[in-house]
This record gives sequence, C-alpha cells and structure tokens, in this order.
Amino acid sequence: MSDIKEVLVPDLGEDSVEVIEICVSVGDSLDAEDSIVTVESDKASMDIPAPFAGDIAEICVAVGDKISEGSLLAKMKTASAAEAAPAVEETVSSAPAAPAAAGLKPRQHQQLQHQLLLKSLCQILGVMKMSM
Repeated sequence: MSDIKEVLVPDLGEDSVEVIEICVSVGDSLDAEDSIVTVESDKASMDIPAPFAGDIAEICVAVGDKISEGSLLAKMKTASAAEAAPAVEETVSSAPAAPAAAGLKPRQHQQLQHQLLLKSLCQILGVMKMSM
C-alpha cells in the first residue's frame, strides 16, 4: 500500500513567487532533492526540490500561479514501510555477513546486522543518510 504525502512550498524568503516551469509530470518517479517546479521572484529564479522520494500523484499548481510558503505544490505516492521491507531483507541477506572469525562476539554480530538493516531501510525510504 502506498502512502500519499503532500508536498508544500518551503520558506523561500519571499512573500510569493511565480511558477515559471513545472519540471515533472504525473507518474514520474523522483528521488529526494529532484526538482518539482522552478519559481521566480523579483530577485532570482530557483527550483523547489522534492523533500522525499516517491512518484508524482498530482500536480497542484500551474505555470503562472503565485505561490507562497505552505501552499500545496504536489501530492506524491511514497512506499510504505511494509512495501520496502522485502527489498531491505534482500539487501541485507545479499550483503556479506560479518565472519565470526573476525573476532566478533554474537552480540556484536547482531548489532552489525541491525545497523545494516537500518541503513538499507533508510536508503530505500529516502529518510536520511546514515554513515557507518
């Protein structure tokens, strides 16, 4: 089951800006930080990026619209945790296991597996980057 999340206009430092280009179409798959629209103020033009990964379900603005912070920009389908879980399990099971011969105690080995699982889940959901 996919979740539908709203994409709102972030604080742009302006009262309102004009949409000058829509960079996506309904059905497009985006990664976090991919551009959704380009807007223009009196001072500059800038892209508004996707805050998370997903598929564009609906575009809620048109070229020429004036938008401001908090305006609804688009709706995106995101994978639910249940859909992402099988992919995470595949990633973790295909990752090289930490060998017991490397001197890891069973508890340390389990912690390492949990870290790898969490890292994979975060990458799939686009939640955050995690360094290990």
